[in-house]
Amino acid sequence: MEKYYKYIYITIFLIILISVLTYFTGKNKEERTHINIKKNNLIIDNFELSKNVNESGDYYIIKAKKATFSANKKSVNMINCNIKYMTKGNILTFGANECTYVLDKKLTLKNNIKGKYNNYKFETSPDGLLEYDMNTEKAKILNGAKMEYQGQSIKADSIYIDKKNEIIDFKSNVEAIYEIS
Repeated sequence: MEKYYKYIYITIFLIILISVLTYFTGKNKEERTHINIKKNNLIIDNFELSKNVNESGDYYIIKAKKATFSANKKSVNMINCNIKYMTKGNILTFGANECTYVLDKKLTLKNNIKGKYNNYKFETSPDGLLEYDMNTEKAKILNGAKMEYQGQSIKADSIYIDKKNEIIDFKSNVEAIYEIS
């Protein structure tokens, strides 16, 4: 009987060894999601989060090259992040070098922010900052931003957006470039 246990242990060891070798020598090793757990923090490579916002089909997807989830702060800090938000047939996409997402409360993007809302494009200066409050649906873009639509553009040091009231306020050093037909 001990002879059979010896073969069972050897078989289990070989299966584990083959699994580990297959994992570390796979073709798509760089695309795998890697998870590192530290006390109250979870570090994830190739992070992806998606959430349905309401019953009418609105949703968002957040992707990042690297993300650190803090259980204490209930937030995710991300590097090289991209966000897609779909609502009522409108698509908002943007990316930045750094992002912080406080669960269901606030989204902050920093540095080289670029995005698109349907046919509108926007971008910030290299040290741009965008903060969006999910409760009030208000956003502010600081440190220089530019919005473009069909060859026409508006630049300003800061832009304030109130989604509920459909207000966009451009402040300080405002420059409009447009073509009169």
